Amino acid sequence: MRQFPADGVRAIAISMLAAVVLTACSAAPSESPAAPGASTAPVGSSGAIGTGGPGGPGGPGIEAATTLLNAATLADPGSLDALEGIRFTQTGTAAAASVITAGASGDALWAATYVYASAAGSASDPAPLLAVAENAAASPSTRAMAGAGLLAAGRSEGFEPLVAALGSPAAMDGSEPRTTTWEFAASVLERYTAAGFPEPANGDEAERTALASQWTAWLATNASHLRFDPATQLWVAA
Repeated sequence: MRQFPADGVRAIAISMLAAVVLTACSAAPSESPAAPGASTAPVGSSGAIGTGGPGGPGGPGIEAATTLLNAATLADPGSLDALEGIRFTQTGTAAAASVITAGASGDALWAATYVYASAAGSASDPAPLLAVAENAAASPSTRAMAGAGLLAAGRSEGFEPLVAALGSPAAMDGSEPRTTTWEFAASVLERYTAAGFPEPANGDEAERTALASQWTAWLATNASHLRFDPATQLWVAA
């Protein structure tokens, strides 16, 4: 599991998201207290989702985590670094689910999806990520993260937002070093299927369209008999 350095520098690159965050985080760090924050009640702070983590349902821990999620600003590295204090914690995961369920949008939705997808696994509730994946108003980056989390949790609904993201040449929000949304999506699809489609050399529109067509055809051929193998963290054609 990648550890962030003491200065809080983020590295939300393909190598981290695809190989660490989205492999069900089987080696995730142990529970740590939620980062301190204001006690105002922003979107999703009702604490309806129990956690058993610091602060308990609706307690200060969840309120603080919710405050951080709602305050996240993609243009402010400091606010994104602060998310590392709640990622992989029960309170952070519960707050992220609550923020998504409450109808967050924009940067707050990105932050909540990032934190919740980090905890994705077979035992997690897929509903928050399903809501993001089906949210047409969410950014391609956010939907792609949700799709990756769903694939890690053994949910085939993750394929659609990732294939859709192959068409996006935009930067992957929050990534450092910078990468594109389509590169992230291609890396995650390859990671969870080992289908072996060659990555486009230039990533221009024609190449991205061709890659999306390959994945669409692959899914059409295999969708009815795909299964997720938790041991290998791969989707295989049974």
